[in-house]
Amino acid sequence: MIKKQDQQGPVITPGELVNLKFCSVKESVDAEYPFCFEINSVHHKKPLIFQTHSEIELKEWISALKNVMENLLSNNSASFAMNMYNSYGSNAQEDETRHGKIKEIIKKNFCADCGEAEPSWISLNLAVLVCIDCSGVHRKLGIFIVIFVFWKSSCLIIGPIISKIRSLKLDSLNEHIINLFYNYGTDKVNQIWESQVTGYINLKPKPGSSSFEKEKWIRMKYIDRIFLKNPGI
Repeated sequence: MIKKQDQQGPVITPGELVNLKFCSVKESVDAEYPFCFEINSVHHKKPLIFQTHSEIELKEWISALKNVMENLLSNNSASFAMNMYNSYGSNAQEDETRHGKIKEIIKKNFCADCGEAEPSWISLNLAVLVCIDCSGVHRKLGIFIVIFVFWKSSCLIIGPIISKIRSLKLDSLNEHIINLFYNYGTDKVNQIWESQVTGYINLKPKPGSSSFEKEKWIRMKYIDRIFLKNPGI
């Protein structure tokens, strides 16, 4: 099967997964190429377009994917009530504590990049709390791309995502992550990321700053790392 990387659908980056439980599949009637099907996901604005090698293979892929999706939904529905019944008593207090910590994290912190009050988004790998506007900039940072050239050959090395954004309110986060942001808020984390910020403090964006100003600051901070005491870390 061939993934078509054209304007009809987004390109799947290395390491990206699509949860088929929240998808639908059908033959792509408007595709530029023959024998194509599309997967519509709640996580992508445009359908993911795939091309097979024949009509038979196209039908086989669509049938197989539909079966997987139906089984996922069926298994999830069947186990949902039982899981809720078994876990409610033991987890109710834990959930209350967890939600209480999340509310406190949001209430007592501010966006690490623009200072907006009560940020509800986090970067898992950068360990910073950010507002919804700055979280959008973080998502645009993409991945590390390095071109390694040796003699007459070269290779493209694609590294990890620069900033893995999650929502404190919407995503399911484990206890260790919640405790990390509960114990280390914006003040403490920015002491690291902005330890050498003195000469650039006039460039730091405010909540009402433009997207351009926020993106410029965020790229200097996390990609160029010019505010770090040791930029090599």
